Amino acid sequence: MSNEYIWETFDTLFKTLHRQGRRVAELEARVGDLERRLREMVERARSETERAA
Repeated sequence: MSNEYIWETFDTLFKTLHRQGRRVAELEARVGDLERRLREMVERARSETERAA
């Protein structure tokens, strides 16, 4: 195995890990947004229920 092949493999692996890390960060941000929206919907429904009572 040549040094060049090893470095190319390492570089590809590093780029893949970086790309996957970005995807995880994007998914975490999306989950956070969905959780916030869900809380807002629950609070709004709770307020409407209290007003109706």
